[in-house]
Amino acid sequence: MPPSKSCPGRNPGQAYLKLISQRALALKKDKTMDKADIENRFTYHAPKPGQPEIYEGIREQAKSMAFNLVGPCPESRELSLAITKLEECVFWANAAIARAK
Repeated sequence: MPPSKSCPGRNPGQAYLKLISQRALALKKDKTMDKADIENRFTYHAPKPGQPEIYEGIREQAKSMAFNLVGPCPESRELSLAITKLEECVFWANAAIARAK
């Protein structure tokens, strides 16, 4: 593979690996995201008693909002984005509950 024009003497794979290494070092210095935080973010959290009911309530509220949006809004990219953001809202709200210590 010929050397990359953006990194003379290196191929793109080497440049990518160097960038990843630099980011990993920066992550170690960042006190807001440590190993425990990463473990918590990427670990399955089984529902605790009472949580399934909370999740259901959040989903019901979001579903109601979705119907409120779909009614008056014309089919469009903007409506699609609004519904997607609503789904993201449900996801992050549920994640906040599930990941709480």
